[in-house]
Amino acid sequence: MRGACRALGVQAAVTSPTFAIAHRYHGRDGLLVAHLDLYRVATPLGDDADLVVDYLDAMTIAFVEWAPQQAGILPPPRLTVELSHRDGDGRAIEVRG
Repeated sequence: MRGACRALGVQAAVTSPTFAIAHRYHGRDGLLVAHLDLYRVATPLGDDADLVVDYLDAMTIAFVEWAPQQAGILPPPRLTVELSHRDGDGRAIEVRG
């Protein structure tokens, strides 16, 4: 996440939003970058989607962790990126769009 934010021009410290659910950062040229961590949101937001909708607008690049239970509120276009551990320090990255 930190690497992606740096590539998008974010200069601020990038931290995990586990307890805050979401953080918003300012990147280059007015770009907004959002980082949402929905790990603690065990059930679909449904009527409470307003809690995160401000982070998912068309002018924001949003990175959402633990999104499967919230897939219904995530607007297109979107990519799904899955990371998995391999032997040693290896990782596999699968991107679907």
